[in-house]
Amino acid sequence: LYQELQQFAAQWEGPETIRIAGRSVVEGELAKLGPADMTRMAPLVVIVIAVLLLVLLRSIRHTVITLVLVSVGTITSFGLMSLFHIPVYSVHTMIPVMLIAIGSAYGIHMHAAVAQIVRQEPSITRHELVHRTLQRMIRPVSMAAVTTAVGFSALMTSQVLPVRYFGFFSAMGVLAEMVLALLLFPASIYLLGPPRVKPVHNHRGTSRGNPSAVMLKRPRGVMAAAAAVVILAALGAGRVWIDTSFLANFQEDSDIVQTDNFVNAHFGGTSTLHVILGAQQEEVFKDPEVLNLIDALQREVEQDPSVGSSFALTDYLRRMHTVMHEGDPAYDAIPESRELIAQYLLLYEMSGDPQALDRVVDYEYQHANLTFQLKSDSSAVMTGITEAVEAYRGEFEQLGITVNFAGSGYKALVFSDLLLEGQIISLGLSFVVVAVILALLFRSLLLGLVGIIPIAITAVVNFGTMGLLNIPLSSATALISSIAIGIGVDYAIHLVEHYRFLRESGESIDESARKTIHHTGKAIVFNAATVMGGFAVLLFSVFPPNRQVGGLVALNMAVSAVSTGTVLLVVLVLLDRNHRITHRRKSPAAHQEIQYSEE
Repeated sequence: LYQELQQFAAQWEGPETIRIAGRSVVEGELAKLGPADMTRMAPLVVIVIAVLLLVLLRSIRHTVITLVLVSVGTITSFGLMSLFHIPVYSVHTMIPVMLIAIGSAYGIHMHAAVAQIVRQEPSITRHELVHRTLQRMIRPVSMAAVTTAVGFSALMTSQVLPVRYFGFFSAMGVLAEMVLALLLFPASIYLLGPPRVKPVHNHRGTSRGNPSAVMLKRPRGVMAAAAAVVILAALGAGRVWIDTSFLANFQEDSDIVQTDNFVNAHFGGTSTLHVILGAQQEEVFKDPEVLNLIDALQREVEQDPSVGSSFALTDYLRRMHTVMHEGDPAYDAIPESRELIAQYLLLYEMSGDPQALDRVVDYEYQHANLTFQLKSDSSAVMTGITEAVEAYRGEFEQLGITVNFAGSGYKALVFSDLLLEGQIISLGLSFVVVAVILALLFRSLLLGLVGIIPIAITAVVNFGTMGLLNIPLSSATALISSIAIGIGVDYAIHLVEHYRFLRESGESIDESARKTIHHTGKAIVFNAATVMGGFAVLLFSVFPPNRQVGGLVALNMAVSAVSTGTVLLVVLVLLDRNHRITHRRKSPAAHQEIQYSEE
């Protein structure tokens, strides 16, 4: 309809400029720009990820396999949406970018395992290579995918449907990528044989220059630095505010925003708030006392600069009362007599347009509609307006009248409340479920709690950064914490798993820490770099909130990777030295395999 109106208006433009504005226009443009932005972002992120994979893996074969699995994972997510007739909301434009970035991490880990085994036995058979690859990688890849899916699935507790759909279909895409990673890499070995891997020299590193040695000598310094970052971030998190403005999805210089600003500057506004007043008895809204209370509410709320105008039954009565007394301003008020009010209304119904009254009162005068036009669709602005109305609720209830709200502006307010509630519930649920999964994985409740330390730090830093940079919590940015938890917990799984395996194989605490940070730490850095590169593509999105998501997720991945390689490792070592972690000794064969694997 908006496009048809634009074409029609263009025929009549001359010296005048014809502008079209309103919430419907904004929502229509979002529906059009969302898929267009996704179409532009998806190829760009594929190119970026392809380049990163070629640089990191140095294998065209495994790069192609990884691109295939992330593509199929993305198609699975949107295919299921189509199957269940779920529309694509603007927030869903991030799904391809996210799944491509996440799935590429599984490809990196599978490549590393295959290359490591081939380097160990250059003459290994296809069947044996597949067997050993799956034996080594099924556990970490599947658990990483499950925890990531759990992080997204926690969003299903939200009452905001687009957010709920985002969580569910993202989780399905992640699980599809996990299955493909465990199928495509072994299948490629059977079809093409073992890949060619360049031999590398044994590099054990020295304890003097190894980062783990520095950290373990100054564990208090590491913990103090982490505590300082968390405290600073917590102070910033207290400044986070919620805003679900639809206009925030557009550039400031876009036609949509410019037209909306024009209307708000010269007219009543493009956002509406309806105050719906209801009574049990008929003709209540012919009572002067009730009408004067509505009039008082109008006059007070109109003092807010964000309110452009208001409209109610009181406006009809005041105007008629003034006109019937030859325009005397003294009569610009609600008539004092109920009978006179009834006569005015009867006269209007007989001589005017009786359907016009339908906008402000029903036929029985049992329900009334007070409309406010607002110059902003911000939920923060709407909060102040509704609070002013709520101050009158007690007086209306004394007259037997209920107060309810409706309108496009009020929808934004309800949306923001649901967003905050869903964010709190999903975050809490994510931490609990992930901790339980880690406890089951490591067979230790203590390790389950320790494993969520990096993602807890990341969540605090995320909200702290939003508060310090004045980035609101919106439908897009509300997803960041779940994304960070789902992806960041993978780092903890790999680090704890590697450290425990080394300790169970007979390595000392210091040697296990050194080898873990040297080898697993490097894989974590590669993983984080890939995810950061994928989400950085969102910086080129046409939607400002998506650009915020791209920058914040990149920051979160860096924080998660660093906190995993520092704080988590230090805590693991401290607990190990205090005999709080039990280790089962592995067989000499297992010990020999891990030693060779380290090379």
